Amino acid sequence: MMCHFLIRMNHRHSLQSVLFFSILLTCQGSLHAATSYLLIQGPFGSGGATVTDEWAVKYTAGATGAPISGQDLLYYVFGTPSSNGNYTNQYGTYPALTAGNATQGATYGNFGTTNSPSLFVTSFTLGGKQVKETFNVNPSWNYYVAGGPDSSPYNSYPSGNYPAGTWSYSDDGLLTRALVDGSYDGWLYGSPGTYDSNYNQLTPPDTIVGNSPTVLNFSGPKTLVSNSNGVSVYSIQSAPEPGRAILLVFGLSTMLLRRRRPSKK
Repeated sequence: MMCHFLIRMNHRHSLQSVLFFSILLTCQGSLHAATSYLLIQGPFGSGGATVTDEWAVKYTAGATGAPISGQDLLYYVFGTPSSNGNYTNQYGTYPALTAGNATQGATYGNFGTTNSPSLFVTSFTLGGKQVKETFNVNPSWNYYVAGGPDSSPYNSYPSGNYPAGTWSYSDDGLLTRALVDGSYDGWLYGSPGTYDSNYNQLTPPDTIVGNSPTVLNFSGPKTLVSNSNGVSVYSIQSAPEPGRAILLVFGLSTMLLRRRRPSKK
């Protein structure tokens, strides 16, 4: 907004061309290519087997329409939600919203208002299977993040930022989660942990398994699934963690050796 204002002012004061170009370079310098990542892990497989889906969202940080929050990230992957009645869990009844379709989608409850939504995830649908939180919110969809500022009033991290390279249980909700280049958002279906009446943690929440928030683990083949407002969304074919890859190679090697070993007569 400041850049646009100063540029408009320049047309009225053409003698200040040097100032104009210095301002223009500054404005352009504030825009930069960025990628934020999304992971969803839950029992979407046959018989409730755990499945992990990943996406990369590429955008120009600072540009109009670019995603800036965890809520925006989900909007670009699943679409902008629309109102769909009410949602009730043990804590109350909230306006409900739905995005996507029967193959891939998300549903939300709204803590905020119609004009200023503040959403929480109630279900994801992947591969045609919907997994939704239970009435008592255990299991539920737990929010994990890596990288980017801790924008919540709790601010559990002295640096003011979520650690990179490891999943941290998010202090932020979708609306206050601030995206940066190289930030990761993860959603896990599981126990949110248990707490006493003073909100002291008794048991920890379940954690994301086998997919750390690193470029290596989000480096599988990418398929462009949408491109709008200068924002490109890619689905990622999950690559195995190095440890799991080594075990897989070892297992295949052992199997081949056994097949080649001559039988005793």
